[in-house]
Amino acid sequence: MQNIMLKSLLTLLLFVYATWLPAQVQPARIFGEYMILQRGIPIPLWGTAKPGEKISIVFRGQPYPVQADRAGAWQTKLAAAEAGGPYTLEIKGKNNQIRWDQVMVGDVWICSGQSNMEWPLMRANNPEEEIKNAQYPNIRIFTVKRDLSTQPIKEFTTVESWQPCTPESARTFSAVAYFFGRDLHQHLNVPIGLIHTSWGGTNVETWISGPAITQNAEEYREKMAELQSMDMKALAEKKQPAAPGTGGRNSYPRTGYGRR
Repeated sequence: MQNIMLKSLLTLLLFVYATWLPAQVQPARIFGEYMILQRGIPIPLWGTAKPGEKISIVFRGQPYPVQADRAGAWQTKLAAAEAGGPYTLEIKGKNNQIRWDQVMVGDVWICSGQSNMEWPLMRANNPEEEIKNAQYPNIRIFTVKRDLSTQPIKEFTTVESWQPCTPESARTFSAVAYFFGRDLHQHLNVPIGLIHTSWGGTNVETWISGPAITQNAEEYREKMAELQSMDMKALAEKKQPAAPGTGGRNSYPRTGYGRR
């Protein structure tokens, strides 16, 4: 009984503490230290803050003031830049400040698909040699964790991070994506960003957009009714989930990210 009361009290204290904390400016989780931003185009940047909060953004010495809307969302576009770096990106709100000093500008590629794209470097031909040589500080990799949803999700539910390509980080990364990025980097001599989002065994409906799949309204309603009765957590734990129209939804938070 005492343990139950203690747990309840701790839960209440954590809730009160969380609600007491001042709102902080927060960029979307796809942005972070070691990221690559797409060269040659206005660079989209977005996130959340307190509704109406004024935010100061500085990139490559140039300021980009922006204000959060009534829902607490903000977005802006940084000026197009040529390949290079590392650069500093600062995002400052009323209650906090974020600073990244290892931001590069280059080419960003989305690497998506099923099991062939998912196949890790450690299972490729001659893996020990390939992993040992995977030392490319100007290739940066980002792996999207698996998530299931009946609707497009606006943000990743887990904290992701960009990483420089090293033997350690490349070991479990997509082999196809790695070889593709390595060859581009060697031929173009520009920083390369690789966003890996694949899921082996998913059916084709999971990669079709909502508006496209709803064109067949009757089948869509049947599949959605079937989906509502499924255990989403159990499906996510399966190696080859068969849920209709769900797998590709975890790609949604990165769709606005500047890329090739």
